[in-house]
Amino acid sequence: MIKYVFWNNKGGTGKTSLIFQTICSYANKHKDKKILAIDLCPQANLSDLFLGGLINEGAKKLEHLHSLDPRKSVAGYFQDRIASPFSYAKIETSKYICNPSEYNNSIPSNIDLLAGDHMVEIQSNAIATLSNTNLPGVNAWVSVTIYMQHEELTSQSSCTP
Repeated sequence: MIKYVFWNNKGGTGKTSLIFQTICSYANKHKDKKILAIDLCPQANLSDLFLGGLINEGAKKLEHLHSLDPRKSVAGYFQDRIASPFSYAKIETSKYICNPSEYNNSIPSNIDLLAGDHMVEIQSNAIATLSNTNLPGVNAWVSVTIYMQHEELTSQSSCTP
């Protein structure tokens, strides 16, 4: 899997706009590729844009994804991973991923979205603690940091400042 991560330790620098344009441009140029956008920012502005933005009620659509059981977001995925953090049990990731073109017809259909969620802010403390746990025979750091791997996708992530 090819991965692109956009990160800056400051808000308001244009990360969300840049990654949104990058993902859509890449998707339009590579229609044969499946792209997974992962919004790791608790503000979920990237998800809001993909789902319709201000004019087309992207925030309302995002709230709907958060209301589902399980949450159709990165927090829903982390919630299941945190329950058994060191097992390599296969988790069906498709139940957390949406296709934003179903909500916003301006988005290329080869983009999937693991939507952002404010719950990630709380979960990040648990994940950090788990990754630094000392257990005999378990490399906790590796076990926790491979949560977001998938071989057949181009992954582009937006991270919190």
